[in-house]
Amino acid sequence: MIRIREFINIFAERNNLTKENAEIVCKAVFETLGDVIYEDGEDVCINKLGTFRHKVYSARPMKLPTGESIEVPERTIIKFTQTAKQKKSKE
Repeated sequence: MIRIREFINIFAERNNLTKENAEIVCKAVFETLGDVIYEDGEDVCINKLGTFRHKVYSARPMKLPTGESIEVPERTIIKFTQTAKQKKSKE
């Protein structure tokens, strides 16, 4: 697994950017992505990567091992679904 610092270095190298400029671009993209998903509540689809979707789990009753019933509140999670891998075309 690579960390953000390594990703920025790879991004800079592949796009012929300085590490400083690559860091600015990467941080802006990731921050905006996070804002759109978590604050604006939008689903996001990125071609050749995947889709970030909100999934809402309804409130429901639950029994504890003690026999006590409690109400589990509604909650929203973010699910990531990978894009199907592209088949390589034969040349």
